[in-house]
Amino acid sequence: MSNALKKTARLSIQPRDKFTVAHPRAAISEKCVHSDQVKNAFDFAFTRYETAMKDLSKV
Repeated sequence: MSNALKKTARLSIQPRDKFTVAHPRAAISEKCVHSDQVKNAFDFAFTRYETAMKDLSKV
């Protein structure tokens, strides 16, 4: 029989401050339209994960 495994250390997450409220706001500016935000998100993701996307396209 094998020895009992030790429990892994759990991640300690502090309770959040419920008095702080995050208000929604425009990601870039109030003049920016949704299509511009989608284009910026795609550009960011493609530059960051370019090799991963190329590898996935080969599958």
